[in-house]
Amino acid sequence: MLVCSCYFTNMKAISFFTLLFFSSIRLYAQFEDYQWVLGYYSGLGPNTMIFDFGNEELKINTVHSSYKVNGANANISNPDGKNLIALSNGFSVFNAQIDTMANGNRINLNTAFYSRYGSPTAQMVLLLNLPDSERNYKIYYLWYDKPQPDSIVQYNRLLEATIDSKQENGLGRVVEFDKLIDTDRFEYGKIQACRHANGRDWWLLIPRRYTQQVLVYLLDPGGIKKHHTEQVEYPIMTGIGQAQFSPDGTQYALLESQDNFREGDYLQVFDFDRCGGSLGNMKSIHITDTAGPGGLAFSPNSNFIYLTTDSKLYQFNLDSSDLLNSRLIISRHGELIDSMFSGFKCKTSTMSLAPDGKVYIATYTGTLCMHVIEEPDSLGVACKFIENGLPLPAPNSNSVPNFPHFRLGPVDGSVCDSLGIDNVPLARWNYKKNETQPQVLKFRDLSNYLPTQWHWDFGDPSSGSQNISNVQHPIHVFSQSGMYKVCLTVSNPNGEDRKCKDIEVILTDTEEKSITSKRIQINNNPAGNVIYFMSRFNEINNYLLKIFDLQGREIFQYSFQPVSGKQYVVEIPEQLSSGIYTLGVFDENGKMVQIEKMELR
Repeated sequence: MLVCSCYFTNMKAISFFTLLFFSSIRLYAQFEDYQWVLGYYSGLGPNTMIFDFGNEELKINTVHSSYKVNGANANISNPDGKNLIALSNGFSVFNAQIDTMANGNRINLNTAFYSRYGSPTAQMVLLLNLPDSERNYKIYYLWYDKPQPDSIVQYNRLLEATIDSKQENGLGRVVEFDKLIDTDRFEYGKIQACRHANGRDWWLLIPRRYTQQVLVYLLDPGGIKKHHTEQVEYPIMTGIGQAQFSPDGTQYALLESQDNFREGDYLQVFDFDRCGGSLGNMKSIHITDTAGPGGLAFSPNSNFIYLTTDSKLYQFNLDSSDLLNSRLIISRHGELIDSMFSGFKCKTSTMSLAPDGKVYIATYTGTLCMHVIEEPDSLGVACKFIENGLPLPAPNSNSVPNFPHFRLGPVDGSVCDSLGIDNVPLARWNYKKNETQPQVLKFRDLSNYLPTQWHWDFGDPSSGSQNISNVQHPIHVFSQSGMYKVCLTVSNPNGEDRKCKDIEVILTDTEEKSITSKRIQINNNPAGNVIYFMSRFNEINNYLLKIFDLQGREIFQYSFQPVSGKQYVVEIPEQLSSGIYTLGVFDENGKMVQIEKMELR
């Protein structure tokens, strides 16, 4: 249970003037995606949900509001992530109270397909902070024209609205709307942005419909302008879907579901240069074994792409030299019925990487659930996709907010690193308790701005040397019930940051005795290619000795019948490299009765 306390420390060896000038830029772009607003256009009950990711843990609240979403959805919060600034469904603008913002009751005037439920097209609206401004925010959205021969829907204008967040007693006012930025043949939605290599400005990309081109815009303190048109190697396979940048800003990807759904889907992936806004090394993958709209998301470590159709989840490994053949089918799903609300099947739709390090996937129809990828940095089924894994207090349909990656700094040392902004680490983390062993907590580092060192203090001196860990994602076994102040310090040559949380661990008397009374005695720790241990008890049933890596993945097990005083010899598989592992002893019912760190040399 997370009780509440948090502590922050930032250190940076720079002059007072530089700190005063540049820290405001860095601090402005950290937690703007910590509040998500979702819902459904049915209007039943408290139909608007607020996903609050404060402390990197999801809490969901519901409110009555007239905000209706059916695809297009953009939100932005203040720099500390505690309060909403604005949200839009592409046709109207709402404030922090989720009420119509002053002068925001209608944007996108004279569009051919206006609906009070908002645009049905994902990513046709995006909210960004104007660089170097503490009060002005920009909304970018596409205007619908009447159908033309080449398409059911035409997006022919890119428009801009400006919000002054300080007006109306801090609730904001739309001070300009429907400003024409460009006229062109825009794709179905897919407005997405990435931080410029200078650490301040934004690149905004939109594919051009039925061409081999991507339109590139630059937003800086002076406003937005068209920068260039990027010519790519193969045709952009125009269709509905999503566009996403990787969290590290080096990759840009498109999911294109074809108009008639009979041609399957296309995944198109590019290298992205944050300095010049250019694309290269295009890969186009045709997914012919499925059809239907879906979604796209990157893993937090930028190593994997997840792609959904309405009934399948794929994982692609970006570290592979053969992206096509790296494809894994993680799940075949979509047959579960939302029996509590709609009676519809819970098909997968748009998806988004959240501040808690998980990927959340909306359903295609209004349902009381979302799907979750619990550990998206892991290969294959270890990513832990959970169908209908997030029960919802109100229905949601085909919608997750459209965000860029706000916590992305400059490309240090590049020709564009010209503003004096450094990647000073920002500490963020969360944890998960073992369902059957509440004393075992798995910690996940979520820190940003390129940390190179991690130092965990679990506030548990009774655990001895195991109270400190320097691995990125450790597992800790707490010695007894109590309140623990757990702290993570992350650092790199530019500075360091520290974040602490108070965690309560509650164990039964039996569980505490199980931890303090060792069932086996390891006689050689550190160990070489053999582990020698002695049993300290008798049991007629076989027990298991298991070895886990620091990510919690089981990599070896050894079965033995405990005989008190007997010595056991366990040969370690040759493929295990030197390092720190976790060793656990499990009884015949699969319950862990002992756990400790093990070093292999």
